[in-house]
Amino acid sequence: MVNEAMQAAGVESVTASAYTQARHKLRHTAFIELNQTAVVEVMYGDGVYQTFWGYRILGVDGSKIRLPDTDEMGMVFGTHRYSIKGKEAVIEGKHAMGLASVLYDVLNRVAVDATLTRGDAYEVDLAIQHLPHTASADV
Repeated sequence: MVNEAMQAAGVESVTASAYTQARHKLRHTAFIELNQTAVVEVMYGDGVYQTFWGYRILGVDGSKIRLPDTDEMGMVFGTHRYSIKGKEAVIEGKHAMGLASVLYDVLNRVAVDATLTRGDAYEVDLAIQHLPHTASADV
């Protein structure tokens, strides 16, 4: 869709390979900073947002995420072993698995903080790591 819009505007389009190469140059912290600056600070900057009796209602959710099955992903995030029993065979293997944890403002539908870590991480530890992003008027 972007390429079509660029062509309609008379601008030379970019190849899929160029997009991929540029994306690989981005550090993951760019997305963290973008969320903090473009979403969280804008949402709460003026002090006008939904609360429940003056409190911001926050929730934490952790989800397992199957990651691309590369050696590097397996080393960084760990792997999950699986076994599938079929009619005639058992298929066994492993794949890279991460654990995402998100601190979410329930009323305003905003991800206040998020992290992706090893699949064998303890969700309670991840929830504790979100605490610096909370305030005294949070529940």
